Amino acid sequence: MTTVIQAFRATLLAGAFWGICFGADESNPWPPKDIQFVVGYCYDFIQDTRGDVPVFPDGSLNRGVIGSGTVRLSSAQQRRLIEIVTTSVDPDESMDCFFPRHAFVFYDSDRKPCGWVSVCVTCGNYRVSSESAPKNLSFEKLFDMIKKLQMPVIRDLDGRGEDYTELYRREQPSAERMNVLTWAQYQNLQMGRPIDWKRPDKKLSPEDSKEIDPFAPPPKEEGVE
Repeated sequence: MTTVIQAFRATLLAGAFWGICFGADESNPWPPKDIQFVVGYCYDFIQDTRGDVPVFPDGSLNRGVIGSGTVRLSSAQQRRLIEIVTTSVDPDESMDCFFPRHAFVFYDSDRKPCGWVSVCVTCGNYRVSSESAPKNLSFEKLFDMIKKLQMPVIRDLDGRGEDYTELYRREQPSAERMNVLTWAQYQNLQMGRPIDWKRPDKKLSPEDSKEIDPFAPPPKEEGVE
């Protein structure tokens, strides 16, 4: 419970920073202005001690981004996503926890992040970078978009996301895999406890991660059902 509260506080703090960066609601519209393209990210948020948001005030991405789960949306998919995140729906039931491991980041003409939506498929929750967004969005439609984009989806029940951590580890150079945070180590850091980095490296089956350039043009245009 302590970790959940601390993660939630980190999200609120990051949201406050975004409010400072973009100003009041009038200067932080939703959807963001000048959207040129949108990139979907799968990320293991525990790898970044700054917080669980996908993008930080300095414009940097969360350090836990998983390359093989990164996809640039087509124009049709982008239009569909904007429709989803600007349409208010009746409130859905969801748990109070929030362990986001998927996000959609909007980029402007300067290729700088101008807004985002982060999604927790475990809890059925989401967060938006602007307070101007509708209070209630359709989680099911966001989740459907994630699945149609074939981003990695693991519906763990406790939010630990160990399989996401494993996906992240596989993409790191062998020499750096020992420095990938586990859930237990993340909890210890959140509580100010020392962590033990000396642990055996898990043997991985050979698997090449996809090299994806999120700024490259999307593949052949495909509509979203």
